[in-house]
Amino acid sequence: MFIPFLTNALKRSTPVTLFPRKGGGGGRTPKSTSIPVTSSGKGYTGKGSATTYGGGGGKVITIPSGFTFSGRSVGGGTRSSIYGTSTYGSGYPVSYSCRDVYTCGFPYYYWPVVYPVGENSGHEGAYGDTSNTTRPGGPMAMATFISNSDNTTFWVIADNSTVAALITTIDTNCTSYLSSESSSSPVPLSAVSSTSVPQPEQAVEYYRASSVVLSLAGYNNSAGPNTPLPSTTNA
Repeated sequence: MFIPFLTNALKRSTPVTLFPRKGGGGGRTPKSTSIPVTSSGKGYTGKGSATTYGGGGGKVITIPSGFTFSGRSVGGGTRSSIYGTSTYGSGYPVSYSCRDVYTCGFPYYYWPVVYPVGENSGHEGAYGDTSNTTRPGGPMAMATFISNSDNTTFWVIADNSTVAALITTIDTNCTSYLSSESSSSPVPLSAVSSTSVPQPEQAVEYYRASSVVLSLAGYNNSAGPNTPLPSTTNA
């Protein structure tokens, strides 16, 4: 199953762009969409929204005292640095030198994803629970994308605003490849049963400072080293 921005990353062992390259094929330049970062104005970052297809970058600032995560850096991440691996805590720009996702800054403003209770390596509550409304972009949400040819199932987990934007973009570009059972709107992660929520070991790749994760049904990378995708995966 082809998913724009994501499929190429699945087929290569080195990070590749999640967005169509400039001049690639003479296609029409995709229309950018504004994605809310906060629900209450610009806040301390001066950043009220992000933009799909944007290049990122900008000034790096330090979160001032009196705000959540004061003292950490925020901003400056570029589009070319969003690619991670199947390991939680990946997808950070080299400049952030992030060794611990629970103490690192926020190069793309958004916070790292959190999993349901018991799946956060002993760091429960570090970024609130999945229904935390103060999370940039809104509470955690999930979208399901199912191939219409063999039922290969991918999940995307991120903040609500990001998931909504991805659904719109993927639906625009891939309707003919997707089953009608694929998501048409974000599903709150807090509303998904514990037995149905994608687990950390099902992660194929993290993006944007681990604030977005792509998972695959039937995949398990808990063995340690990177595990090849199943040979039957229609990617």
